[in-house]
Formats: sequence, C-alpha cells, structure tokens
Amino acid sequence: IAYDFLTQAFIVYESEFSANSKLQAEAVALISGCLYGLKGLTAENYDTLVLKTTQHSAKLLKKEDQCRAVCQCSHLFWHNEDSGMLRDNKRVVECLQKALKTVDALMDSRVKTQLFVEIF
Repeated sequence: IAYDFLTQAFIVYESEFSANSKLQAEAVALISGCLYGLKGLTAENYDTLVLKTTQHSAKLLKKEDQCRAVCQCSHLFWHNEDSGMLRDNKRVVECLQKALKTVDALMDSRVKTQLFVEIF
C-alpha cells in the first residue's frame, strides 16, 4: 500500500507541480523524507522509489534546490541495515559528486559557500 501511495505522490508531482519550482523542491524534500523513514517495502520497490526521487531531484529548476535535493537523496542510498534496506556506497558518492558539480556551476559565492558547508 505504501508503494502505491508514493507512486500516486509522483503522479501528482508530475502533473500538478510542473509550473512551480518552489513546490517541486518542497515535494521532493517531503517524498525523500517519507522514504527515509519508511519501513516494510521490498528492496526492489524501495530502490525504484529512491531512483525516481533522485531523478526528480536532479531535474529541479534552481541549482540551489537541485543541490540540496540530490544531497538528501544520498541518504536514501545509505539506509539502516536493521530495516533491511540498501547500502550502496557507489550511489552515495555519485549523488554527492552531482551535488558538488551543481554547486560549482553557481555564480553567487555566498550561496556556493553555504551549499559547500551543507554538503560537508
């Protein structure tokens, strides 16, 4: 049931939030937070939802939001072993590298510094 609810959340995200970048960033943050605390999904369903969340994070319009969202997704790939979920160090590193590349593309040095601190 949880998988179906999250799938519906992605359908709403794709259909309703396409015009508002602030709502997109908030929705991705809520979905990733929900996924992080979720238990009871099969490994395959969890992986599918995490990949979908990461893809949406990387497509956010504002680079600042994109960086934060991709960084949040890195936590989803390094989940508690007690819950039976995955620990994929390769994907964690990929997410963090993507976040660093996104920060490098920013022009505002104040925002750049703030995001570097948040990543590390």
